[in-house]
Formats: sequence, C-alpha cells, structure tokens
Amino acid sequence: MTHLKFATAKLLFFSIGLALTGSCSLSNSNWDTVKKTTEVYPTDTIRLYRIATNGSPELRWINESYRNYKYKKYCQHLVQASFELSNSKVASWLFRDSLSIARSLQDHFKQKGITHFVGQTMAGNELKIFLYHEDGPEPVSILFNFSIPNIGLIKTDPEWQVYSSLLVKK
Repeated sequence: MTHLKFATAKLLFFSIGLALTGSCSLSNSNWDTVKKTTEVYPTDTIRLYRIATNGSPELRWINESYRNYKYKKYCQHLVQASFELSNSKVASWLFRDSLSIARSLQDHFKQKGITHFVGQTMAGNELKIFLYHEDGPEPVSILFNFSIPNIGLIKTDPEWQVYSSLLVKK
C-alpha cells in the first residue's frame, strides 16, 4: 500500500497557458452580471455510470447539467485533481460520501471565484476530480493549499473538451 508522506499537493503542469484571450476578465460586464444571478450555477444533475475503459472497470460521476451550459467561455480553466485511493485520508472521506472530496475541492475554489464541478472518475487506485473555473483566481496556490494530498493538472480548455470526453453517450 502506498502512503503519501506529506500533506501538500504535488502539481504537474502540462499547460501553463492560463492567460488566454477570450477568457473572462474583470472588465467583462456581461459575465459580471451573470455572476450575480442564479444562472451562473445550473442545478446539479449528477449521474453515476459504471463503464469499462481499456477493459478495466471505471465509475464515472457526471454533472450532466453542464452539457448545454451557455457560459462555458467564461470558465475556460480546467483543474484536474488526482487522489490516491490508498491514502487513508482519501479513503475516509470517500467512505462518508463518494462526492465529499469533490464538494470540498469545489468549495475551496469557490472562495476565490466561480468554479464548476463537472465530474469525477474512479478507476484502479485513483480518484480524479474535474472542475472548471473562471479567469482570475490563482489555481496553482488554491490547489496546492487543499487539505487532501493530490496531483494537479491545470490547463486551459476553452471548448470544455475534457468534459465532453467524460460524457457517456446515450
């Protein structure tokens, strides 16, 4: 069993292009108006799927309310956090509720700006959580300061392609 001997996040950066044109900015009055309405967060519709990926079983929790979310262009930054299931802290949180880590991570990011939980997967010894957030917050420091050890991938995904790849065809 692998145990992490530290409580800080390890961050892997595969794409550092966080300052893209077209992302929301503080001067975008339309986005500023939307953020003050209930439209900024659609009502969560989370579905659990049991699928096989490369012959291995996988559980996928997908927040399907983002399939047609009309404000994706304002939250182009993908945060993918991976957690080792063998870590006792991770196992304890998941035992209480399979979405507890995702909710906590989203709440952690929401303290700095608009953040959307779009899904999580569990396969092998790994839990992966997928969020999108608006331009402005410092995702590196937010992820690094999260209370549960994780490995983070932060990249710009203006078309929400990662989210689309998680969707299960009906």
